[in-house]
Amino acid sequence: MEVLITELGLDPEDGLSEEEQIIVEQLMFTPDRDRWLPLMGVLSFITEEDIIILQSQEKTVSIEDLITLPELSEPCRILLTRMSQKIIGGTSTLHLRQMIAGREDVRYQWRGWWEKEEVKVGVLTERDPGEQDIADYVSIYVKRLTKNGILVFGDHQIHAGYGLSMWRVFPGQKGFESLNVLPRHGKGLSEYRSSHESWALRGIGATFNTSYGKWTASAGTNLQDGFVDSNNVHLDYTGNHNTESSVARKNSVREITFSGMWETSGKEWYLGAINSVAGWEEGRFKDYLGAFSVFGEWTTSNSKLFGEICKNSKNNIAVTTGVSLKYNHLQYVTALRHYPDDFRGIRSNPMAEWTRTALSESGLYQGLRFSPGAFRITVYGDIFTENNTTPRVGYEGGLRIGWRQKQYKVRLQWKQEEKTLEDGGHWFPENPQSRIRRETIKILAVGDLTSIWTLKGQVVKTISGDENGNAIESQIRYKQKNLSFTGQWIVSHVSGYEARVYIWSVNLPGEMQSRMFSASCHSLSGKVLYQMDSFRIGGRYSMTFYNENRKQSPNGAIVVDVDL
Repeated sequence: MEVLITELGLDPEDGLSEEEQIIVEQLMFTPDRDRWLPLMGVLSFITEEDIIILQSQEKTVSIEDLITLPELSEPCRILLTRMSQKIIGGTSTLHLRQMIAGREDVRYQWRGWWEKEEVKVGVLTERDPGEQDIADYVSIYVKRLTKNGILVFGDHQIHAGYGLSMWRVFPGQKGFESLNVLPRHGKGLSEYRSSHESWALRGIGATFNTSYGKWTASAGTNLQDGFVDSNNVHLDYTGNHNTESSVARKNSVREITFSGMWETSGKEWYLGAINSVAGWEEGRFKDYLGAFSVFGEWTTSNSKLFGEICKNSKNNIAVTTGVSLKYNHLQYVTALRHYPDDFRGIRSNPMAEWTRTALSESGLYQGLRFSPGAFRITVYGDIFTENNTTPRVGYEGGLRIGWRQKQYKVRLQWKQEEKTLEDGGHWFPENPQSRIRRETIKILAVGDLTSIWTLKGQVVKTISGDENGNAIESQIRYKQKNLSFTGQWIVSHVSGYEARVYIWSVNLPGEMQSRMFSASCHSLSGKVLYQMDSFRIGGRYSMTFYNENRKQSPNGAIVVDVDL
C-alpha cells in the first residue's frame, strides 16, 4: 500500500478514507471490468473524465492496453498498473482477512466478503485497544442487484449531493486533491464496509430506476453511543469503549432514521433531492432532526456548475456551490461554502475546516492544476471563518510540483496555514498573538534501481513560530513475484508539538496509516509480505527510540488474507 501512496502523491495529513482503502484492496481481487469500474468510480483521486474514458472502451480491451491510453490521468494510470501487477484469485467468491495490530494493547479485526453473481455479503468484527469485548463492533450487509436497482439489508449509506445532508464516500477534504473531489456528487445507495462505528444506517435500503428518475429509500434503527438531554442529542462516533465513561455511553441511545431520495439527469445536467428524518431516545429524553436538500450540476464541454442547498428542521440553511473549468492540461476549481452556527444534517460530511458533528463555518476554496508533459503542478488556497459568537478565522494554501520520468519520480511540496487559536476568539490581524502559523516543506524522490529494488528518500521541514521540526526518511523495497520486503528509517528532530512532522508508515494491505513526530527520535520499521494465488500473509514491526528519555516504543501487526 505504501508504494501506491507514494506514487499517487497523497499527503499523510489527509490520505484516503477507510472506505477508499477497502475499495482499493478489492480492486486487486477483481479482474472483471463490470465489477471493478463501478468501484473505481467512487475513489477521490480518480477523475470523472477517467471513468468516462474507461466506460467508452470495449470490454475486450485488457488492463495493460487501458494503461496506455494517453487521455487518462496519472493517478488512474498508476492504479491500473498496480491492478495489473497484483491481482490475486479473481475467479473466487469468498475473501477472508484477519488483522492483529498492537502497540501497548492489541487491535483485532476480522473481515470477510462473499460475492456470487448478483449477491454480495460482507461481515466485519473489530475490537479496539482497551475494549473488554472481543467483538465490540459487528457490521453485516447483504447487497443484491435487481433488474431495476439495488437492495441492501443491514449496514448501508446514501451518498447524496455534496454532503450537506447525507454523506459521500469521501469528505471534501481541503488540499491538493480537492480538484477531483469537490465537483463530484454522491453515488447514491451503497453497502457500508468501514470500521467507523455507529456511522452507518442500519436497516434496509433500496434503489429503483423508473421512467420518472431514480428513487432511493431507506429505513432503519440502530443503537448509538452518547446521551440525550433536554436541549439536544449528543452522539459519540469514535467507537472507543476503553474508559468507564465511554462504556457507560455505549449503545445508550436508540436511533430511528427514514430517508427518501430522487435523482434524474440529462446529457448536460443532473438534479436530485433528498428528505431525511431521524429521532433519538434515551430514557425520558427525546430529540428529532429533519433535513431536506436539493442538489445538482450543469455541465458543458469545458465547465461544470455544481451545488447543494439544505434546510433542517431547526430552520438552519446551509449552502455549497462551485465551478470547475478544464481546458487541455489546465484545471481550475472554486467552491464556496456556508454552514450557519450549529448546522447539522442526518449524516453531514461536506468539505470543512473543523471536523465535528455540528458545522459552523464559511469558506472559499480555489485550486489550479497544470500538467505540461512530465510535470504536474498543483496550487490551492482556502480561507475560512467559524460562524459563532467568538469567530475563529484562518487560511491555508499550498504548492506541489511533481515530475515523473519512467522509473523515477520527484516531488516538491510547500504548504502554509494560519488560523486563530481555539481559545483566541479574535479576528486577525487585530490580535496577532491569538493566531498560530505553520509552514511545511517536503522534498521526495523515488526511483527503481532495478526491476526488484526501489529506493525512496524524503526530507520534511516544519516551522511554527519559534519551534522547528525536521525529519529525514529513507526507504528501500525489494519485490519479487511472491515475496516483498520494505525497510524504513526515519530520523526526526522536533522542538515542539506545533512543529510536528507527518510521514507515511510502512503499511500492510488494508492499512494506510501515517505517523506524527512531535519529538526527536530514530525509528526503524520493516515489513514482509508473502503472496500466492489465493493466500497472502504479511507482518510489520517498528521500534522508535526517543532521544530525550531513551524510551523505546514497539509497534507491530500481522495480516492474513485467504481467497477461496
